[in-house]
Amino acid sequence: MDKLATEIREKAGEEYLGAKRAVLLYSGGLDSRVAGAILQEWGVQIEALVLDMGGPADAGAVEKQAREQFGRASRASIIPDILSAAQAGVKTNCVAMGYLNAGGFSRPAMAQAAVAFARSRGIDTVVHGHSGLSDDHLRFELSMRAIAPELRALCPARDWDLRRDKALDYAARQKWKMPASTKSFSLDENVWGRTAWQGDVMDPASPAPEEAYGWGGVKMAGASDSTDVILRFEHGVAIEGEIKNGKKRENISGDSLIPALNSLGAAYAIGRHDVVVDKILGPKLREVHEGPAAEMLVAAHKELESLTLTTRERQAKEPLDLQWNQLVYEGGWFSRLRHYLQTFVEETQGVVEGEVRLRLQPGRLTVMGRASRHALYDPRLGGSDSSGAMSQGAGRSLARLMNLQETLAYRMMLEK
Repeated sequence: MDKLATEIREKAGEEYLGAKRAVLLYSGGLDSRVAGAILQEWGVQIEALVLDMGGPADAGAVEKQAREQFGRASRASIIPDILSAAQAGVKTNCVAMGYLNAGGFSRPAMAQAAVAFARSRGIDTVVHGHSGLSDDHLRFELSMRAIAPELRALCPARDWDLRRDKALDYAARQKWKMPASTKSFSLDENVWGRTAWQGDVMDPASPAPEEAYGWGGVKMAGASDSTDVILRFEHGVAIEGEIKNGKKRENISGDSLIPALNSLGAAYAIGRHDVVVDKILGPKLREVHEGPAAEMLVAAHKELESLTLTTRERQAKEPLDLQWNQLVYEGGWFSRLRHYLQTFVEETQGVVEGEVRLRLQPGRLTVMGRASRHALYDPRLGGSDSSGAMSQGAGRSLARLMNLQETLAYRMMLEK
């Protein structure tokens, strides 16, 4: 038995030492690979599960690697689940902690897939490779606890305080072929968004390295000076996109829409966010986010809401949007409150349909127009020429009485 496996075993609790079989969520990354290998050294039978989340990694190649190492491996796609969560997020204009919320969308889907697989194999332990320094291990385990309290979720990197230098030394002793990598930061990537943190991204005073934005850059090869995108919505969901670039026209719909918008938007550096976030565990951390499709869809959705919802409807919805996103950000996807909030949001979305025209230019996203058959906009009411239907004099009485109590209170304050 390797010395690291022996050292950790001496401190491991019964939840690890008592495990006979375990589902390992295997990403091909160092943490999940080392964790699985050490558990295997202890005699635990590993059933590796590779989840395809729509990132750049070849899920088939990762599955093959897992099978070679552990003898058993399976693969499942959770891309539809992430896209479904993203659609719900767009309806809430998914902004949390100052950037487009993505962290809360993929982990519930991962938990659902892990639970389904574990139950199908009759296994009561799920091992995941999240870091104990990220919030993702909390989101994953909160989801597991909500939907499968009978299963154990184990996080070796956190529970063993597994450090990268020790993990690399272990890999070297196992003579693993580790992929050459020049990136000096941690990375989480799926069909909805990309997040970089740690390493060269840590210092909030220094510019983030360009490679932290791995999906694109300003005026990538093939990007023209501008491209127009028309997004069509039904019940708050973007169902189709029409891309216009000069004489070229392309229509995209269904599950292809978000990946296509990501590819297009990344070429213009759309959806980049360099932010300092308040982690659930307490510390502040600088992160770099990339979500071109999210940026475009939320911008368009907000425009349709401004056109179709009443003032009071928007005033009621905006704080609930924030609450929904904060709840999901903190791992509350599987909660009664999210369902209550979602019910209200869904009720507001019946009129949020129509189309929005966006223009993409290097580093810039501009709304060029919006239209809806449910629009509350009537140019006759706001027109200042002779065709205007509303008399300016109609506001005279309102000007005298509006905020009357505020005026009286202010005058009383001055007279003290």
